[in-house]
Amino acid sequence: MLSIRRTAVLFLFWLLSIPAAAFAGSTLLRVIPAEGRMIATDDLGNVYLLRQDNSLTRFSIDGDSTAFYRSLFNGVISQIDPKNPLRILLFYPDQKKIVVMDRMLALKSQLDLRQYHSFMPGAIAATPEGNIYVYDYLDARLFQISENGARETLSGSNDLRQVLGFVPEINFMTLRDRRLYLADSTRGVFVFDNYGTYLQSLPLLGLTSFQVFGRQLVYRQGTDLVAYNLDDFREQRINLPAGNGTLIQSLLGRERLYLLYQDRLEIWRTDS
Repeated sequence: MLSIRRTAVLFLFWLLSIPAAAFAGSTLLRVIPAEGRMIATDDLGNVYLLRQDNSLTRFSIDGDSTAFYRSLFNGVISQIDPKNPLRILLFYPDQKKIVVMDRMLALKSQLDLRQYHSFMPGAIAATPEGNIYVYDYLDARLFQISENGARETLSGSNDLRQVLGFVPEINFMTLRDRRLYLADSTRGVFVFDNYGTYLQSLPLLGLTSFQVFGRQLVYRQGTDLVAYNLDDFREQRINLPAGNGTLIQSLLGRERLYLLYQDRLEIWRTDS
């Protein structure tokens, strides 16, 4: 199995070299009937499908079901963070709760964010070391929960009302290469270092999820996949395979493209 780091490097090389019609010759490997609401991927090639009934299924790179989780008590999941496939995070904002799963999607622990004085958490992000970043709208600050469950104040995390002039409504957050990316769908994407120090704002509106590969921020816009260069701010647009129905979400994985429609999940092999 490729290491996570080597996988990311190879994928970035592929992303930077793809032509505009890259998916035209791709092969549809599997169609999984499902009323899905959200998908997430890890760096090992797995895809996690969240269904309308709030159940979660993990599929391998070839579309085989490998794990399942369902809870009737925690409310609605708004974010899945499987960055560390051995420690998967599920975020329940209404319940102000984070559920930690093991590699087989068995429950490891639950964190009640109210115990950390976070009463309006908006988004979370896992770290490779097993810690968790949390953005709290009420405080307009970032903080971190360590692996042992202690709250740690980030040295650079000031009240964002003073930094930005407003309180961002963050609906998605991810960590990549020691950078935190926070998405406010109406104001853009805000970038912080891993100490919580604000670095820059990106004028990318309407985003509720995205992926970061090296210096490329990748997101879907209509029927295109957009690779936004974080150095020169240029965009590369890639046409997605045409399909019937309403496309909800698209994600790239190792040698795979995942397309979530209202009634199915499609797994495509990307031909580089």
